[in-house]
Amino acid sequence: MMTITIKDSERGLLSKNGVFVRMLLPGHHHFFSSRWSVDVVDAEYLFVPPGGDLDTYLADPALAAELYVSEVPDQTLGLHYADGRFDCVLRSGRFAFWSTHHTHETRMVDMR
Repeated sequence: MMTITIKDSERGLLSKNGVFVRMLLPGHHHFFSSRWSVDVVDAEYLFVPPGGDLDTYLADPALAAELYVSEVPDQTLGLHYADGRFDCVLRSGRFAFWSTHHTHETRMVDMR
């Protein structure tokens, strides 16, 4: 038996045979098969999908509800604000931030 403890500032990404199944909330979780694995990730800032495509993880409604996703088009910069304060500049791409403890906003700047 495997027991996983997830803290309030963390989330668990449950996989079976290497395929993402769903997000686990804080608490104690017990698994009786070695086919299950859990990646415990920090839920404070940027969500970086471990070895997978962001869309795979966004298919889980519970996980998608806890993320703020920002898409920055080509030839554009995104000015990212966390809790109303400037945080960083985002180049073109897709970014997911945990919205569990912070509010996020991205303002686009056209560079053409």
